[in-house]
Amino acid sequence: MMWWFRQRLMLMLCLSVIAILRTSSTFRGHSVSLPTLKMTSHPVENRLRAVPSKSVAIPKKGSTPIVIKMNPSSMPTLNSLTRQYQYIFSGRVNCPEMGCAKTVVQMNMQTPNNTIERTVPVALDGSYEFKVSLNELPHGQVDWTLVAQHEQLQTQEVSSRQILMDDQVVMVERELAF
Repeated sequence: MMWWFRQRLMLMLCLSVIAILRTSSTFRGHSVSLPTLKMTSHPVENRLRAVPSKSVAIPKKGSTPIVIKMNPSSMPTLNSLTRQYQYIFSGRVNCPEMGCAKTVVQMNMQTPNNTIERTVPVALDGSYEFKVSLNELPHGQVDWTLVAQHEQLQTQEVSSRQILMDDQVVMVERELAF
């Protein structure tokens, strides 16, 4: 008995709301299209259901269409989602007895959007340090390679792949030995 009463009360509430909306089908001078609901009896569920039928929009005389204009500068773009990341490469090149006077460290970094190359001389004690800034999407991948080159010795190489996370400053400390 309680179930039947709740169903009837819900039906009356829905019909009241529809009647109110039908009588006030304008909003600030603009016509509103409302769906027409047909009440049908559902044989399996043994209850009344509202089934939408065709909706008809009837424009009122003198009404103007609503036009929404978007400002292109306020729309989100792919560039607005990027972050600026700072890579700091540092370390030491272990040079043989002849010293590191003529040694350079070359860095090659590849991201989905950029390719960056840097070459820095190594200090007399074998240390090197340089910074690279890049704008990328979070969770993008970065492949980098460090190569130590000396005029008279073989090159030494170290490489890695990293995924950009929330840390916007990435420290890379690597030793290279000839």
